[in-house]
Amino acid sequence: MGGRPPTAWGPLPEKAQDSNATRTLLRLIEGGATACLRAICADATLAIHLDRGVLLAAEASDDTAHYLRRFRLEGALTDRQMREMQALAATDPIFGSLLDAVEVGLLERVLQERFRDNLARFLGGSASLQQTTEAPFVDNLRWGIDAKKTIDEAATLWNASLAVPLEFELTRGTEAPKAANERKLFDTLTAPMPVAQLLPRLPMEPIAARALAATLLAKRVLRIQLPAADKDEDTEVADELTPDETPVPALSVPVAKPTTTRPEPLEDFEEEMDAFTDHDGTRGDENEGIFSTEQHNLDQVHVSLIDDEKEDEPIEVEEAPQAKFAAPPPSEQEAQEKILVINEVLAGIVEIFDEETGPGTGRAALQILLDGAPARFAALLQDLQLDDEGRLPVPGVLENLRQRPNFEHRRLITDGLADLVERMLSVAADELSDPAIDRMLEHAAGYRQRMGL
Repeated sequence: MGGRPPTAWGPLPEKAQDSNATRTLLRLIEGGATACLRAICADATLAIHLDRGVLLAAEASDDTAHYLRRFRLEGALTDRQMREMQALAATDPIFGSLLDAVEVGLLERVLQERFRDNLARFLGGSASLQQTTEAPFVDNLRWGIDAKKTIDEAATLWNASLAVPLEFELTRGTEAPKAANERKLFDTLTAPMPVAQLLPRLPMEPIAARALAATLLAKRVLRIQLPAADKDEDTEVADELTPDETPVPALSVPVAKPTTTRPEPLEDFEEEMDAFTDHDGTRGDENEGIFSTEQHNLDQVHVSLIDDEKEDEPIEVEEAPQAKFAAPPPSEQEAQEKILVINEVLAGIVEIFDEETGPGTGRAALQILLDGAPARFAALLQDLQLDDEGRLPVPGVLENLRQRPNFEHRRLITDGLADLVERMLSVAADELSDPAIDRMLEHAAGYRQRMGL
């Protein structure tokens, strides 16, 4: 079957070491600043606290909920204690209660791991930054750390986690886990499960868990389970996927083939189905037709009809009509027009998103969706960076399209771009107010018709 298998995950975005958040944080540290850097990321608001250039804390708006879940999974809290602390957290801090309920060694380890995970999220996933001079009155203070080394380690952790997007479905591999944290992840994965569903079940930090999963994929302790839907749409490659053929950034990841069952033919229908058997190999004489199967033409066999006046000569390859099994690919101009339509829609959505949640948040949310494109559209959307207004780079999209077989072009350019818009609208529905959502839907209305769908 032709071609390489589609890349389910796409390329990694820029390294977290090179992000705006990292550069800003290092600049403030080198300048001896006392400040708080806040950033709204995909799943939380993060705050990094500095005191005269010393990195003190990295906190997130979801810390309390995470601590309760984590300590319950670690066995440090009972269900009753967890419910009581959840009720307390609605009105008061719970850190003092955690100090009383959780063993000191476990508490310190979880706080340290949470600090590193929050810092990694800030460095790699931050959108717009807000700087204030508020004093660092937080619970999880870190003293005496090497700021530059810690930042580099957190950035490296973030980069590693990106190799395992949340929509990946993981299953157990062929090798056995060795380290204790590897066994925790392996034992939790009792059945194929998307990463997004796996993370809340693990007694570890989400970014660290994704980085660990990337390592276990490389060791073949885990495998990637491709969805059945992707097999249907990419039949030519689904049957041939092997670990050596599967591209992944800096990893060699085994892929588990989806299992399908084929029902046995019913005996009562065998006779009827015989009518549909292919008899072309034996039917007719040599004057009724001929197959042209020269060696140079084996990839695409053309059925040639014999002219009465040229009984013994097959039609030349260039003259033979080709059977068409898909819509003709769009021209470059048509593809470009579709991208421009989508760019107009995306820019409007990003603008409304920014007005509601702050400058840069819309583009950041859209870039996350772009980097985490579904497997069936990853080939089109890989290695793309939005401009400041949230528009796709037209040359980059067209270049990705050229790398795919012609029969995929129309599906990728229409369904892939429409899927990106629909996913962004879905995120907006969860994040924005009703008036903002109404404006966004009004702006996006009719875009499918303008794309010719």
